[in-house]
Amino acid sequence: MAEAYSQRGGGLEPFAATDAKVGSRYLGIPHGSSNDALNYRISWLREAGAAVLDPAEQARTGKILDLTWDQFFALGKKLKAAGHPIGQAFGHSQGDPPSWAYPYMWSHGAMEVEKDGRTVAFNKPLFIDAMQKLVAAWKESFDETGLSWDDSSNNKAFLAGQLAATLNGSSIYAAALKDYPDIAKDMNHTLIPRGPAGRFAFLGTRTLAILKNSKNIAGAKEFLAWWFEDQQYGEWLHIQAGYNLPATKKWASDPMWGKDPVMYAFRLEPRVGRDQGWAGPPNAKSGLVFSKYIVVDTYAKAIQSGDAAGAIKWGADQLEAIYSR
Repeated sequence: MAEAYSQRGGGLEPFAATDAKVGSRYLGIPHGSSNDALNYRISWLREAGAAVLDPAEQARTGKILDLTWDQFFALGKKLKAAGHPIGQAFGHSQGDPPSWAYPYMWSHGAMEVEKDGRTVAFNKPLFIDAMQKLVAAWKESFDETGLSWDDSSNNKAFLAGQLAATLNGSSIYAAALKDYPDIAKDMNHTLIPRGPAGRFAFLGTRTLAILKNSKNIAGAKEFLAWWFEDQQYGEWLHIQAGYNLPATKKWASDPMWGKDPVMYAFRLEPRVGRDQGWAGPPNAKSGLVFSKYIVVDTYAKAIQSGDAAGAIKWGADQLEAIYSR
């Protein structure tokens, strides 16, 4: 059933290609992931010198605000000086902190483990250098209370007019459309910045599966076969207007991405998505790393101590203890 759904959809997006499997065996049918990207205030970024297109022009041309991390930090310095810092959470919550921490790591050539799933590749010179840049940028460009934030803190701060940009799903935009229309008119989204090793997003697909002890396995199979047909699955995607990223490639050309140009950047996100454990598999060990906040805490330790190399060595030691078992 999963293979048939994948083939109908032109193949699975990279972020969904391994997450529903253990080895080569599907244990569920992936239906996608909630989105995340940089939510930003158009007028404030323009005042700071960013080449920001109007959302309609962005959707028409296919061009989005394309930033490197260095450019983003430099922009943030101007924004904070104007009273509108960048907001980022590094507390213990499972949405916003890892959605920043993992892509920043990957985009600077580091990862939990190599493709073999055993060789820790965290303590890399390029990543140490990048972490030191973040430590400096934290004081110059960011709201420094972010070390204690959870997944709701940056939403509240953005909608209160305190932040110029923050990494989040489009839930901020949805709330602005409903309750803060003036902010919604001044909002747009772009992908997370890129580093020397590329651009990545932290995405793990959600799946629908059937328990072996179900009393109606045949009925459950019939329901899933129906639900994953283009009509039903497509209607479900359209209702969410881009909040849920499709798991298969065909939906990248769906007309839904042109209905609200502020949502256009999310059309591009699935192609850069990866999950915990990458380049190794998402498995019990990567899940343990995630649940213990090892990657996220590495950032918090670096920011608090100012010692990027020491924090990354601590993180590498924690990873070795898990992946060497």
